[in-house]
Amino acid sequence: MGIPEWLRGAAAAAVVLVALASFPAVIWFFHFRRRMIRRIAWVARDLEEALRPRDKRYWYLGYLVGFRARYWVNRGPVTTAAALYIIPPYHVFFYLPVVILARRRERLDLAVALRSTGIGGEAHIVDPSDRGAVGSLRADGVDTSRLRRGSVALGGRVLEAYHTGGGGALEEARRLAGELEGLGARVRRVTVDAGRARIYVSLTPPQGGPVAPLAEAVLRAAARAARGAAEPGGGAAG
Repeated sequence: MGIPEWLRGAAAAAVVLVALASFPAVIWFFHFRRRMIRRIAWVARDLEEALRPRDKRYWYLGYLVGFRARYWVNRGPVTTAAALYIIPPYHVFFYLPVVILARRRERLDLAVALRSTGIGGEAHIVDPSDRGAVGSLRADGVDTSRLRRGSVALGGRVLEAYHTGGGGALEEARRLAGELEGLGARVRRVTVDAGRARIYVSLTPPQGGPVAPLAEAVLRAAARAARGAAEPGGGAAG
């Protein structure tokens, strides 16, 4: 028994449809592949421009995913810095609906270790709608039950704040978060931990924009924390 004529026609039409659909997908892939490679290189260059490390090491997270980096700074109050940069798979044409619907964006995490701090306390400002950012608190071993809970108004959003109260950590975290948002970033989390002598930020950088100003804002916060010059400000409760 042979294959029905209608089935042959349907199969031929399907082959033609796949070929037609793959043509723009291939063009899309090579166009965005080039842009993404350039973007990853620019982000790495911007971080080095801001941090001016004495030494560095990169770990690339697969093809067109991003990188982890460690920078030995040893300048001013900063000893080392660590970065994580991840870019969504914009190059996969048929995956774009998932990127759009899931609101996947670039992600940049930057942590700096300080020699010492002139402020005290511990503060974490986190976007409660971002499950990854909230989960990162647990991954870092932060026991929020032992901290005071408040809120911070930021860029039309209300973020949660967990802090020890007093010491200046919350004021510095709030000030840094405001500076980052003012530079066009979307803050996911900001941590100022005097006990661990550490400042950490997780954010979405401006799409296609420079990240050096964001890293420089973190370095300014590190300098303020080191000399104990955090300035109180409004916008928090708790």
